[in-house]
Amino acid sequence: MKISVKGWEKFQHYRHRSPPWIKLHKSLLDNYEWACLQTASKALAPCIWLLASEHVMGEIVISREALAHRLRISVKELDAALSDLERYGFITCKHDASSVLAPCIPDAHPETETEEEKSSDISKKKYLPPGRRVRKKNPAETAYFSRGFSLLGDKAGGMLSKLLAQHGGDFHKAMAALDLAATKVKPVEYVGAMLRGKPQDPIWEAGIREDSF
Repeated sequence: MKISVKGWEKFQHYRHRSPPWIKLHKSLLDNYEWACLQTASKALAPCIWLLASEHVMGEIVISREALAHRLRISVKELDAALSDLERYGFITCKHDASSVLAPCIPDAHPETETEEEKSSDISKKKYLPPGRRVRKKNPAETAYFSRGFSLLGDKAGGMLSKLLAQHGGDFHKAMAALDLAATKVKPVEYVGAMLRGKPQDPIWEAGIREDSF
């Protein structure tokens, strides 16, 4: 791997030997690209410049493992910092064709998940509109609708919801109505007739019309 420091002449004027010190200009504090760097990248930059002073024209030729060892950091930390520095124009990185190492790419944050993996995960999840909470059904609700669909058919969702509303949202009362409908020859028609009447209509409680079903 070869790392070249851009604008090296601003940091080092001894181009043909390894000096005991390098220049660091105060104007760096007002540099926008410098301000955009991650904190770890800012800490690593002067170390890169110091190493560059050991090489001709500030070009460092070294393996990632050796560079990480020289700087006393992990290869992962090195990759993240070099990517950040290259992204904002402080260095350029080149790798030879035989290198199997990850190149310096303009991304300061290590990738944790590919786009295909994210897409796959999203496709497995049920879509919910923003802000909508997932409500867990209680056992009474589950039992009511299970009983209702079994008795009235798979398309009886609307009828079951109306029957529940007619009983004030009380699943136990609505279930009792289903149990009564189950005793009739035509339970669907019976529930339909119940819905067309009033919730407290005495003719239903008296069972006057039961013979019709």
